[in-house]
Amino acid sequence: MLNFDLSKTRAGKELIGIGMEKGMKKMLLLAFEQKWGPVPGHIDEAVRRISADDILRDMFGTLLQSGTQQEFELFLKNTGSTGKA
Repeated sequence: MLNFDLSKTRAGKELIGIGMEKGMKKMLLLAFEQKWGPVPGHIDEAVRRISADDILRDMFGTLLQSGTQQEFELFLKNTGSTGKA
């Protein structure tokens, strides 16, 4: 096998980052579904367009703290993630 740690290479770090981003998006959509039911298409699209980890973390925190789906959608609108409110 390989005699070096792939996670320490630039390519390895990029691959890990891609996997982390995909996992965060899946967990965010799953949390939405568990809290409010099926994920509307515009929410799914908004989440899939985001690539910044800090925004995804903020979205997840807001989802957990939001009392209603509309409250969460207002956050998305204010961040420019979706045109719907």
